[in-house]
Amino acid sequence: MPFDRVVFFSAEIALALRHLHDLKLMYRDLKPSNVLLCEDGHIQLADMGGVADCGGSVLSNGENDPRLLTDQVRGGDGWTGTTLE
Repeated sequence: MPFDRVVFFSAEIALALRHLHDLKLMYRDLKPSNVLLCEDGHIQLADMGGVADCGGSVLSNGENDPRLLTDQVRGGDGWTGTTLE
């Protein structure tokens, strides 16, 4: 993979984690199979089952948490793409 693509994907992962942190959420399952590549070339994090709020409470699937608004953020059934593995 070209170096500029590695830098781009790394920056997008860092921004996604920063966004979740700003929402007071901890993403605790970062691994290649949970980093999805969308058709538009951007990444999304999947498998939000291990997300916890900063108070330590694990969110079961994010459905009842207003901070996780879209199926894409939750890795819903409508998402299509591929992993970066």
